[in-house]
Amino acid sequence: KFQPGHPFPELKLETPEGQSVHIKRMSLENRVIAVWASWCSGCRNELRATAAKGKSEDWIYLSIDGLPQQRSPLGEWYEAIVTDDLGGQHLSDLGGSRSIIIETLGVQEMPLYFKVENGIITKRVVRVEDL
Repeated sequence: KFQPGHPFPELKLETPEGQSVHIKRMSLENRVIAVWASWCSGCRNELRATAAKGKSEDWIYLSIDGLPQQRSPLGEWYEAIVTDDLGGQHLSDLGGSRSIIIETLGVQEMPLYFKVENGIITKRVVRVEDL
């Protein structure tokens, strides 16, 4: 369903500061969307390396933080963004395994990256170098 050739779904999520954001499909002209979590070491290592190269400043990062075992999902999410120096736009519903992100995008592994052009998914990959 959310494979290359299909439209990227519209989502309503929040920033770490609590601002509601509606991702509209047609606003996604030429973007990379990364699905990750602060507790995912593989995600953080890859995203940190990409950010250090300055290649991810205009990305949209969708976090699936919010697992029951996290003491402070919002705090851990925000700390990872700052510590790893991740630019871009950060959004989540802090729903953990029940996140609308997982359900809507069919997330089964992380990190997960979508290349979206004119609202259409052109790539869905699990390694940033495959973008």
